[in-house]
Amino acid sequence: MNKYSFHIVFVFSIFVFSSLQSVAQNCDQETQQNKLSKFSKELNSCPDLAQQKCSVRPTQCGEVQQATCLPKAQEKSASEIKSLFKGLQGDAREKEIKKLAVEGSFPEGLKKLKSVDVPLGKDGNIKIFVAPDYFALGTNQDNLLMPMTNETAQDLADVWGMSLPSSKIVDQIYHSADLQLKASPFPPDHQMVSTDRYIESDTKIKTQYPKSHSYGDRLIVGHKKDLIIAPEKGRVRIYGWASSGMSRAKGRMPYIQPESNAHDSKYVDYAHGARFMNRWIEVQENGQCKVISFQEALTDKRYCPSLSYTCPLSAEQTRGTR
Repeated sequence: MNKYSFHIVFVFSIFVFSSLQSVAQNCDQETQQNKLSKFSKELNSCPDLAQQKCSVRPTQCGEVQQATCLPKAQEKSASEIKSLFKGLQGDAREKEIKKLAVEGSFPEGLKKLKSVDVPLGKDGNIKIFVAPDYFALGTNQDNLLMPMTNETAQDLADVWGMSLPSSKIVDQIYHSADLQLKASPFPPDHQMVSTDRYIESDTKIKTQYPKSHSYGDRLIVGHKKDLIIAPEKGRVRIYGWASSGMSRAKGRMPYIQPESNAHDSKYVDYAHGARFMNRWIEVQENGQCKVISFQEALTDKRYCPSLSYTCPLSAEQTRGTR
């Protein structure tokens, strides 16, 4: 290579490096400023950022419970939230949910993840950390339980370093709950998907809460159909909704809503709820404790049976656990 050719290659290399560095810096600035409402498409355009939406990774047991990227909660009353959603339906409503969620317009108690113990073999144990209630917008004392599409829930899980649960985890949460509520259904009609019905449902459910209740005080279950991890692309998978007199018997619970993927991933109605869990779990076995991801556990034949009724899952099938 002559000096002239070497000079061209050198200059071109500097140009490429500078361009990549500029793109990375711009993407990093976007992240630092919490400009995440654009979500997946924009985030995936940043080098390596798609896998680093939440870079928090606990290194030892005892660190997992607080290891999320949930932002500082911003105070907004339920009445303020309702006014923001007035007239919004479909994609416009989902966009507003994402915007408010990443800004932190949720109860501070959402960060009070509750530990749930899952048996592992004869002597082992898996500890998972789950939200105390389904996702809501507002404050601890004044909030609105907010249904969302599977796509929105998975986007938020990615950004916050969390996951949707499996159906078996939903059952484990039910067994461990401080307060078991029952479903408050409405007759099926075209209003099921309306924001007005969301608000009506919330009001009906809240009559079952203790008067002094504050979001995060208790692990509460039964009043929503859980969004759960969906092995199939383009589908929403739901499971749950407790009926009166359900027992605490171990195993699959006789919910009103059996596990189903009848709807596409954009479908959502008033009965749906997103309960997020930390994507990191603590595995205790043979006198030792280690931290692994929920996704990794679901793909491991040793741990998956404790966490899912279908095992093992492929990495592709664990969409929503990243």
